[in-house]
Amino acid sequence: MKRLALLPLLALLAGCVVRYAPPAYEPVPPPPPPMVEEPPPVVEQPPVVYEPPPELRVFYAGQHMIPASQGGGWCYIDGPHEHDYYPDRLDHYSFYDGYYYWHGPYVFSFLGGHPMPGGGWCFINVAHTHDYFPPYDNHWAWRGNGYVYIGPYSRTRPPPPTYWRSWTHPPPPPPRAIAAPPPQRYRPPPAPPPRPPRPAPAPPPQRSGIAPLLPPAQQAPPPGRPGASGVAPGHGGLPPGQGGVPPGQARKAEPIPAPQAPAQQPPPTQPGRPGASGVAPGHGGLPPGQGGVPPGQARKAEPIPVPQAPARQPPPAQLGRPAGQARGAPASPPAPPAKDKDKKDKDDKK
Repeated sequence: MKRLALLPLLALLAGCVVRYAPPAYEPVPPPPPPMVEEPPPVVEQPPVVYEPPPELRVFYAGQHMIPASQGGGWCYIDGPHEHDYYPDRLDHYSFYDGYYYWHGPYVFSFLGGHPMPGGGWCFINVAHTHDYFPPYDNHWAWRGNGYVYIGPYSRTRPPPPTYWRSWTHPPPPPPRAIAAPPPQRYRPPPAPPPRPPRPAPAPPPQRSGIAPLLPPAQQAPPPGRPGASGVAPGHGGLPPGQGGVPPGQARKAEPIPAPQAPAQQPPPTQPGRPGASGVAPGHGGLPPGQGGVPPGQARKAEPIPVPQAPARQPPPAQLGRPAGQARGAPASPPAPPAKDKDKKDKDDKK
């Protein structure tokens, strides 16, 4: 312990100065930014569109048996046709070029009595079979697994021979037909080729020298003059007795009107003259007793003034005459006599 206490003293004697140096300041690094997790991208799913299954098309050729699952009975369609079901008994069919052909047995069940081919009546009242199917009419119904007669005939009133003359087998399948394939290997017939376009109808032959007729939409419309023949048969589209041209007669050419000279207009009335007739019916727009023309009487026509010749201009001065001396002007025509003026005033006072 003494030795340890002497150590600082010895250090001072040796000239060593021990200084305490604090550690350098180091800033604390900031914390890392928080990690933001991006959501996964949303992928829009297309809407689900319901697509119905493709329509089933199975082709048959000629008559055949209808499966019991489809109602049963006999299909009476002759020739190629199609259904939406496959055969229920492939061993009763043949196949050729995409068509099923019936070649099974012709055994059909009947329930109760019924007419027979060629006339007569079947008196079996229980279920039985025959090697023929009934005719195609409304007198038969398929009930369960056999035909039932529901027509108007009965055992006491059998049908005539003309109702069901005879029965014959449908035509057999073609010779090259094969066994009917299952639905998984069925192939429909090839599509028929498209029909060729129908050629345009040829125009009617035109005879030489005759102009072709225009269609009704291009013909000139009839004239709009009343009574013009050609608008309609008869009187030119007008009722009888109201003009027009009778059937079977040609319309006469109308004369061309001659030009007429324009009518002379009466001289305008003098304004402010009392008793001027023509302003209004009666007394010329004036009260009674103050002039004008009485009702029912025509005003006498005023005499048309005689046109006067224009005054002659003096000729230019001639040589040899003194300046400022003009040639004498010709005398003006004499004025009308005063008698006509007096007569005019008397007529106005009347």
